[in-house]
Amino acid sequence: MYFLAPLAAALYAPSITSLNTPKTFVSTQKSFFRLGDQVLQIDKFSSTESLPYQLVSLHNDETNLIASARSFVSESGGSLVLLNNKGNRKVEATLMDHDLQFDPSFIFTTWGRKQALDKTHTSDRRSSQQLEQFARFLITALEEQKITVELHAQCAGSYTIASFKKDGALEKTARIVYENPAQDPSSYFITNSQEAFDRLKARQQNVVYQNLHGLKDDGSLKIYFLRAAKPYVQVVSVKDQEGSQLRLLNSLKEALQ
Repeated sequence: MYFLAPLAAALYAPSITSLNTPKTFVSTQKSFFRLGDQVLQIDKFSSTESLPYQLVSLHNDETNLIASARSFVSESGGSLVLLNNKGNRKVEATLMDHDLQFDPSFIFTTWGRKQALDKTHTSDRRSSQQLEQFARFLITALEEQKITVELHAQCAGSYTIASFKKDGALEKTARIVYENPAQDPSSYFITNSQEAFDRLKARQQNVVYQNLHGLKDDGSLKIYFLRAAKPYVQVVSVKDQEGSQLRLLNSLKEALQ
């Protein structure tokens, strides 16, 4: 059976859980979006202790990072917006006679959506409209007044903080780079906010202040929030290193609270 129109619905589940302290009360809110023959789910976990930012996870295969983020919200407060995609990194759906497959991290601009659909030769009007509506659905799950902090886990041996420095592969994307030699170079922050950069640097965290004119449109949240002139932070860690991931999240709280 093929579904021709998106379905967005929100359910509030007052499932409150407590771990150790009063600040660990967490509520869960679920919302749904129909894309072709699939119903995609967003889970939002919110602590009773509010923070000025919100965590976002769009890659559902980053299980250790998600576990770290949920643990952080339970123990330290804040909120986590999670795309629940049955443990998969890419979204797959059938829309009419088209098989869609795309990375949900790169659909937040017109060009990004076109690139995503071109990869599977499904770039027609209906597919484009559905993908745009799904991107808007994800954005509306975020609280407009809060800083968005996107979580990303990479494989060991991928980019490091040095990749953003002179002669590095990502040099053109960075305006200022601060590196703490005592820290794991594979764990760092990226931000479009001078204030966030300064605060993280003051706490001796590996951090990159983006070169706002050196970024290519890849459809990511980086580009979306740059164009929206809103602060954005990305937390980059190594897969399967929960201790390092929690350290980054706690350092971020100290810097932005």
